[in-house]
Amino acid sequence: MLSRLPVISLFCLLASSPLAAQEVPMDLNACLLQAQAKNPSVQAQRAGISAAAAARDSTRGAFGPTLKANSTVMVWDQETTMDFGDSLSGLNIPGVVIPPMKPTVVQEQVTTDSSLTLAQPITPLWAVYHGFKAAGLQVDVEAVKLRNTRRELALATVEAWFSSLQAQELHDTLDLSLQRTSEHLANVQKLQAAELVGLSDVLKVRSALASVKQLLVSTSNLVRLSRSNLATRMGLSAEQEPVPDPTALLVDGALPAPVAPVASLEEALQTAGDKRPEVQELRLALKQLDHQRGVVWNEFVPSVVAMGTVKHTTGSTFQKEDSWFVRLSLDWTLWQWGSSKYKLDENSARQRQAEQGLRQLMDFIRLEVKQAWLDLDTSIRELDAIAERLTEAQENYRVQQRLYDQSYKTMTDLLDAESALRSAQSDLAVARYRAWIARARLSRAMGEPVASWLPGLDPKKLAF
Repeated sequence: MLSRLPVISLFCLLASSPLAAQEVPMDLNACLLQAQAKNPSVQAQRAGISAAAAARDSTRGAFGPTLKANSTVMVWDQETTMDFGDSLSGLNIPGVVIPPMKPTVVQEQVTTDSSLTLAQPITPLWAVYHGFKAAGLQVDVEAVKLRNTRRELALATVEAWFSSLQAQELHDTLDLSLQRTSEHLANVQKLQAAELVGLSDVLKVRSALASVKQLLVSTSNLVRLSRSNLATRMGLSAEQEPVPDPTALLVDGALPAPVAPVASLEEALQTAGDKRPEVQELRLALKQLDHQRGVVWNEFVPSVVAMGTVKHTTGSTFQKEDSWFVRLSLDWTLWQWGSSKYKLDENSARQRQAEQGLRQLMDFIRLEVKQAWLDLDTSIRELDAIAERLTEAQENYRVQQRLYDQSYKTMTDLLDAESALRSAQSDLAVARYRAWIARARLSRAMGEPVASWLPGLDPKKLAF
C-alpha cells in the first residue's frame, strides 16, 4: 500500500520575503469560486448568453401586429386653384345678377398627410415560429458554451492549484535536504579540525550543498510562477500569489491518493458521452438546422398580410380629412432562379456535416476518456512503487549515516544516500499531485462536475 507523507506546511515559504504580505492562503473551493466570478472568459460567455436572449426576444416581437406611424408635410411651388367664374358668367338667369367670383383653392401650398397602419402577418407566422425556436435554441447553445467554459476553467484552476502545491512540496523537500547537507558540512568540518578527515571530504559536502542551493533557487522561482499562474486562472493579477491550502483534502494530516470514479474503463466510457457539453451543443445545432429549414420552406408559399390604416389629411379639397380602410395583401415570389431550393440543399449539407461531426466527437471522447483513465491508473500505480522506493531510501540513508559515524563508510557514500533520498521524496511529491491532476482530467473527459468528486467543494455554489 501507498505510504502517505505529511504535506509540509505551505505557509512557511518566503515568510521573510518582501512578497510575503501579498500571499493569501486559499483552499480549492475559494479558488474555484473566485475563478467562477472573475475569470474574463466566463464573463465574456455570460455576455454571449445575454446577447442570444435579447436576439430571441427580438424575434418574438414578429408574432404580433406592427403599428407604424407616417406623417408627411409637402410644400408646393404654389397653391392650386380652379376658376368657376367663366362658366357662370354665360348663364342668363332673369332677375339674377351673378357677381364676379374669385378662383377657388382646391389645394393649399402646404399640405399634410398623417396615417397609422396596423399590419398583422398571417402566412409569415410559420417562418417567425421557426426563427423564434432557432433563436431560443441559440440561448441554450450559449448556456452550454458557458458550462463548457466553466468546465475548462475548472480543470485549468485545479491543475494550477495542484501544480502550485507540487512546486511548494518540491521546495520543502529541497529545503530539508539543504538542512541535512548543512549538518553534514558542520560535522565534517569538525572532523577536519580534529584531523580525522581530509579536505576532500569537506569539498565534497560543499559541492553537494551548492548543488542543493542551486536547485532550491530554481524551485523557489517555480513556486512563485505557479502561484501567479493560479492567480491568472482566478481572474486576479499575476502579481498576486495565492497560497494553496490543502487542509480540506488531507486525511490524518496527509494527502491521500485519488480514487477512480468507476470500477472499470468500460463504465467510464458508457457514462462519458451524454454529459459532455460539446455533445449537447452539436445536438442543439442539429435542432437549429431543422428550424432553419422551416424558415426556408416558408419562401415557397405566398405571403399574406392583413392591414388597417387610419389617415388624416389637410390642405387638399379632393381628399377626406379623416378616412380609414382595411386590406388583405398577398405577395408571392413565383421565380427566383432556384434560390430557395439551393438554401434547402445547403441546409441538408449542414445537417450531414453536423451529424458526421457528432460521430467524430463521440469517437474522440471515447479516446480521451480511455487516455485519461489509463493516465490515472498509471499514476496511482506509480505512487505505490515510488512509496516503496522512498521507504528503502530512508532506511538506506539511516544505515549509511550510522556506518559513516562509525567510519565504515565514506562521505561519498553518505552523500549518495542523501541524493537518493532527496530524489525519492521529490518523485513522490511530483507523482502525488500528478495523480490528482490525472483524476481531474478524467473528470473532465467524463463530463463530471468538479464539485461532485473533489472533497471540500460546495456544489451549491460552484457551477463547474
